[in-house]
Amino acid sequence: MANKNISIPAQGLVFEIESLTTPDTWLPIGGIKTINRGEVAPGVNDESVLTSTYKEKSISLPDAGQFSGTLQYNRADVGQAEMHTAKATGVEANFRQVLSSGDVEAFSGYVLNMPFTANIGQSLEGQFSVEINGEPGWS
Repeated sequence: MANKNISIPAQGLVFEIESLTTPDTWLPIGGIKTINRGEVAPGVNDESVLTSTYKEKSISLPDAGQFSGTLQYNRADVGQAEMHTAKATGVEANFRQVLSSGDVEAFSGYVLNMPFTANIGQSLEGQFSVEINGEPGWS
């Protein structure tokens, strides 16, 4: 029996930021080339005592990590401009990624950086990093 392919194509993924001034208005972040949906392993606490015969451990709080990637850098893009505003003001913003399968991950976070590089004969390439705050939700 052949294995069934369960892959979700990356092509068609949309990353959006909620307008900082108009709630429930989602602005697509244009020019996304790659994304990295990282997670951070929770810390492991050593709970061993002198009478322990093996290490005794507990796990700290889950950390949703960061959402980062690369894009075609253009401050005229409304989504990228909104990310710059969120970074400059230090406000927590709402984000969502919509997969090509229709699954949606929503989360809030802080834009940490949006640097870009320039090379001769090439378009500006930017990077972005969002520190996720709290628990993301999937629908």
